[in-house]
Amino acid sequence: MAYVHSQRLVFDRYRLPLRHAACCSGGMRSTQVSDYDLVQAVLIGDAASLDQLIERLARVPAMLACLDARSGRRRPPEELADATQNVLCDVWRKLKEYSGQASLETWVYNFCILELKSSDRRKERGARFTKLDAKDEPLQEELAGLSALEFEHVHLALERLPAAQAAVIRLKCFEGRTFEDIAVRLGIPANTAKTHYYRGLREMRETLKD
Repeated sequence: MAYVHSQRLVFDRYRLPLRHAACCSGGMRSTQVSDYDLVQAVLIGDAASLDQLIERLARVPAMLACLDARSGRRRPPEELADATQNVLCDVWRKLKEYSGQASLETWVYNFCILELKSSDRRKERGARFTKLDAKDEPLQEELAGLSALEFEHVHLALERLPAAQAAVIRLKCFEGRTFEDIAVRLGIPANTAKTHYYRGLREMRETLKD
């Protein structure tokens, strides 16, 4: 209960801008039913309750903007718009898990916190991958200029890799495909393709040293 209380205090600090966002969208909090009852009504398909929930969720952009201002990051509008979509998708996907122990706004506010943290982590991973790209360019050039015997050794090293890593390396190094192309072809996220690629290259280096 102490955690819920502290979250409510944080939310209350930003109640003015959140109320403004709700008014602009026409959303006002209902005093007729509890938040839990509202969510349960949405889950069984009540159209009026769904409309009310949509009005309440119109506060998400203001929540994210407040968190962004508090962090001092000043993310660009398009990044906050993407974060809004991600939060709304997560809330809808996990709506059945809402227990009513905290207000609906407090529950959604926590999704906003997690989304901005996840966004920061994705940026950090992207920066690391950019550095790895530059680091591994010489190895890609080496693979392109191998002799027939050396090429055979490379294929033997590839066969020792997990299938997913080998597939990504073949597409990247021998077919010159981008990570986005590889992701579409293999049906995996682009970041997963990058992870397979760099892990596979590291293992290949060790194998080819033997």
